[in-house]
Amino acid sequence: MPLYVVATPIGNIEDLSPRALQTLKDSQLILAEDTRKIRDLVAVYGLANQIERKSQRCDSRAEQQLCKDPKFIEQLKSNIQIALVSDAGSPAISDPGASIVALAYREGVQVIPVPGPSAVTTALSISGFSDTQFIFAGYFPRTSNERCKIIQQYKTAKSSIVFYETAQRIDDSLKELCELWGAERQALLARELTKQYESLYRGTLPEIKQQLVEGVSECKGEMVLVLEGVKGAKGVKGVKEWGSESAIQSLGATLYPDANQEQLSEEDKFMLKLLLEHLPSKTGAAIAAKITSKKRKLFYEQAIKITQSKKES
Repeated sequence: MPLYVVATPIGNIEDLSPRALQTLKDSQLILAEDTRKIRDLVAVYGLANQIERKSQRCDSRAEQQLCKDPKFIEQLKSNIQIALVSDAGSPAISDPGASIVALAYREGVQVIPVPGPSAVTTALSISGFSDTQFIFAGYFPRTSNERCKIIQQYKTAKSSIVFYETAQRIDDSLKELCELWGAERQALLARELTKQYESLYRGTLPEIKQQLVEGVSECKGEMVLVLEGVKGAKGVKGVKEWGSESAIQSLGATLYPDANQEQLSEEDKFMLKLLLEHLPSKTGAAIAAKITSKKRKLFYEQAIKITQSKKES
């Protein structure tokens, strides 16, 4: 029989799909991160006792033990229907479950998703950021040093970045994001999604920090933070953004040892064209001039021609 990976509500119990409910009813074994949570979830449908008899705890520690248990492996390969659930949302997304799914594949067991709520996609859908890609980075690390490393790692990402965070640490995380990414980065903070006290805070990082302070007397609940990615060449001020001038000039001396100062070669024009795919005309011309030690004016005039040609085509 297949292993069913079942998404459960992240807050509002009415988000449990009819298919998910039927899958839980039909399963002979339910692997639950916390058996009490799944019992409470289905209590409204009058199935609490039925589900409780089927439930087996599968938190992070129990998951590893189950994967080594010969009896469980035999169950997985047998003709009983097994459902895997987490406390909220889709299993294995910053929750236990990935090892069980991997085990099923190794043992030749079919894996069937029963999709539903996910805090990641829910927050992205209401962020208003138009990125076609996103990075899910999970929970921020607990320590400040490790947190800062992760923040630096994603500083220049062009895609939206999604983090999970706890109420106890959100203030420190926002503070470090402001310090390392600057005060202008746009973000959305979603607290207690789909629950009674759902709250959304949107704006720059300092604005969100202030909204959070003003909006709740006591900060509680689970949080999803969506950070807008860096857009195009935004933030590129000039040559220094690309490295030291001495390094660029050294590169130019290697590539163009006999540079003619009075005209651009075909190689010069090609290099400039590549730069202009990512940079404004002035910045691209400045970088090309530094690399080749030729006059900036020559590159800027060529940049205008390239730009005009693109408009006409």
